[in-house]
Amino acid sequence: KRLLYVAWGTYMALITNLAMNTVHPISSRSLASNYISATRYAGLKLKTVISLFASVLILTSLSLFYNVHFQNTLLEQYKYFRSTPTHPSHGAAPRRVAIVNFVESKDQIYGVYSIQKQMMKHNISATHVVLVPHDMKQSFQDVIALWVGEENRRFVVKDEIVGKVSSKSGIWKGVFNKLWAFNLTEFEKVIVLDGDILIRTDITHWFDYPTPCAIQAKDDLNWNSGAMVITPDSMEFQQMLSRLPHLERYDANKAYDSDPMTSGY
Repeated sequence: KRLLYVAWGTYMALITNLAMNTVHPISSRSLASNYISATRYAGLKLKTVISLFASVLILTSLSLFYNVHFQNTLLEQYKYFRSTPTHPSHGAAPRRVAIVNFVESKDQIYGVYSIQKQMMKHNISATHVVLVPHDMKQSFQDVIALWVGEENRRFVVKDEIVGKVSSKSGIWKGVFNKLWAFNLTEFEKVIVLDGDILIRTDITHWFDYPTPCAIQAKDDLNWNSGAMVITPDSMEFQQMLSRLPHLERYDANKAYDSDPMTSGY
């Protein structure tokens, strides 16, 4: 699209130049003058076509060069990012920390790419872990593994959690798959983000917050697990699972109370 816009702009500029510099025949001039004017017009038109073709060719070459350069730069950043999975905080020893997403649909994969790209952009040296159902489409699994690495694409059995939530609870079951993050005990702390969260700056300092903590939904005092920081603990994970069959909506009059942090804590 950028190439087409630039090419169209160049074409319009050349046409404008042609209109301003062309000497059109005037009826009051002699036949010889008209002939000379027409010849100049034809020559200038040919030059315009040649210039336009050359401009498009140059712009195409520059666009291809830019794309190749951008891909190589992104690959270098990715290799650097993968080689520094831990984050030293305030001069302390490196910690094992991670940013975690749960993905179960094609639309959510775009969020994984966005978070991965923004982590590199802001030099957030944490491991990017993506939790995916074991029955996810293979092509989606491969794309995620390409971005975050095979070792950071973690398979989970979705029904093991969703199946424990009562269908009569009136709660959106899918959100509780985030609880798998509590079982990532190889990490000291993890930031759990929804796929529609855009990282706009370095959020490494979040790992210094006491856990559990999460964002607030507008003026509501309830937890919102769209962005939260937790300390993984297998015992706490099992306690969470044991509560799932007994969950009820906190307030049936509110449209958004199916949050695992509100229900769990």
